[in-house]
Amino acid sequence: MDEKPEDPSLSLRQSPIQKASEWLTFASNIAVLIGVVFVALELQQNTATVKAAAAAASQDSLATLNEQMASQPQFAEIVLQAGAEGFSSLPPLDAIQLSFAMRAVMQRFESLYFQCQRQHKTDPFGIGIGKINVTPWTVDESAA
Repeated sequence: MDEKPEDPSLSLRQSPIQKASEWLTFASNIAVLIGVVFVALELQQNTATVKAAAAAASQDSLATLNEQMASQPQFAEIVLQAGAEGFSSLPPLDAIQLSFAMRAVMQRFESLYFQCQRQHKTDPFGIGIGKINVTPWTVDESAA
């Protein structure tokens, strides 16, 4: 039996089904790539939205605290007395009120500080001041 050698040009030709299969594979790979890019853009937008909401919440919290303090003239007198005569000159109830108010202020600033620590870049007051890089304080142990 004589076998004829196959023509090399015939083995390089693809059937229409093979061509269609390759095009479908290529198209599906492009679709997956577009899907990945879309998901990345959505995550970036969601991150920006969450940061903006956190900054707005911090700003609202500080504004509420300012409104509470401004609406109580008695509290302004307590602050003035403590500044002029010292904290120990205040009556016990006034000293407690001032202590709690100052604690509330510090807790709000502490919350803002830790928010900046987590995000590393934020606009905490929502006024477009750009990126703020917060680094933790360090203690020089050699001085102790």
